[in-house]
Amino acid sequence: LLEDFGEYVKGNGSIQCVRIDPKKDLEEQGPFDLIFMKMTQYMVSDNNKDSAKLSNVKSYLSKHKDVVQVDSLESQAKTVDRLSLNAVFQHLNRHPELNVFCPQILLIPERCTDYKALVPDSFSFPAICKSVTACGHDMGIIWSVDQLDRFEKPAVLQEYINHNATIAKIYVLGSESFIVSRKSFPNFSEKVTKTGPLIFNSQEWKTEYPPELTVDYAGKAELPSKQIIDKISCIISELLGLTLFGYDIITDAKTGKYAVIDINYFPGYTGVKDFNDKLLKHFLLMFKSKMMREGDTVSNCSCLLYTSDAADD
Repeated sequence: LLEDFGEYVKGNGSIQCVRIDPKKDLEEQGPFDLIFMKMTQYMVSDNNKDSAKLSNVKSYLSKHKDVVQVDSLESQAKTVDRLSLNAVFQHLNRHPELNVFCPQILLIPERCTDYKALVPDSFSFPAICKSVTACGHDMGIIWSVDQLDRFEKPAVLQEYINHNATIAKIYVLGSESFIVSRKSFPNFSEKVTKTGPLIFNSQEWKTEYPPELTVDYAGKAELPSKQIIDKISCIISELLGLTLFGYDIITDAKTGKYAVIDINYFPGYTGVKDFNDKLLKHFLLMFKSKMMREGDTVSNCSCLLYTSDAADD
């Protein structure tokens, strides 16, 4: 994604865009006016080399507080843990005008032996089992606690909400929210079944499932209005301190209420037209805003950017 952006910026003679290597001394690669780096994949890594890259970047930023940083590392870190993100979902639940609710979520500890003791009677199945770290895409749908044996722990268990196979991917870029409707998972039966669990990668989901697991539905679910989406985006942005993020929202097929079920930092922005132009304008706006707040003369901006391994969709 950022490779294309770097090529796009080359066409603007007033801006120098540099891709950096976080393994090397950043002092030798600068100086810079503005920095954008997606570092979430290093924050959840157990690899010593990844930890060294993260430490290297933190050290540079601590010494150069005058550099405009697009979305601080501290703010990015708030998106890598699904339990922490649940606090954001709960906060949205406090705004009745948004018609939002929060599906129940449970932590399954690493050394748990009695799953039934952890899951209250109020918890509804089927449920979706995910890794605690939000960067993980391997997950599964289960119909009983007995099926938890198939998953690595610790894990997060979240009630699955039937949503007529319709999901809204929301891409936030500064003050703008872009809505992309996608086909999603079908409505699953609530009856306990011996079939399953369904294990999958969320970025490579299937379109056909055993018929005993699904139930019929008519038409797509109605998605939230642009006004509601903009309000939700604003709340999430303020809570996390982020300007570049995405989230998924679905509509409960039973109640018509909306549920935000996932948030990720700097997603793929698939379907957003003129993305490179919009991203460049966002960077320049952040740079100029800082200069004006500090009473400095607005000068040319040299962007430091580092391409992550992959952008989440």
